[in-house]
Amino acid sequence: MSKKAGPEKQLQNSILTWCKGNAIFAFPIQNGGIYDPVKKLFRRPSKNFMPGISDILGLHKGKMFALELKHGKYTKPTPEQDRFLRRVIEDGGYSAVIRSFEEFEIFIQKILAQKEV
Repeated sequence: MSKKAGPEKQLQNSILTWCKGNAIFAFPIQNGGIYDPVKKLFRRPSKNFMPGISDILGLHKGKMFALELKHGKYTKPTPEQDRFLRRVIEDGGYSAVIRSFEEFEIFIQKILAQKEV
């Protein structure tokens, strides 16, 4: 029996499906703990783990974009996530906190039109 994807995972899947269908290079980042069912514990992240890295990273016409997905009671980015999003912008990319597919559509249309986000 498979577990049903939660709202944030459903949003991630919708965004990635849209990107793939529109030839936008984007990919998910595994940034949560990975559960080991044999040892019944979460594996420790690698020493190169980057706290705050966004849920989706992508590239369009040489510009990186980072999307931090939020749903439910966790609607604000953590301080680490906020720092990562600001760093992307400081280095010439685009970033946003996305709470719905409609917010994603507005964000991506601005990127596609090369307007300021």
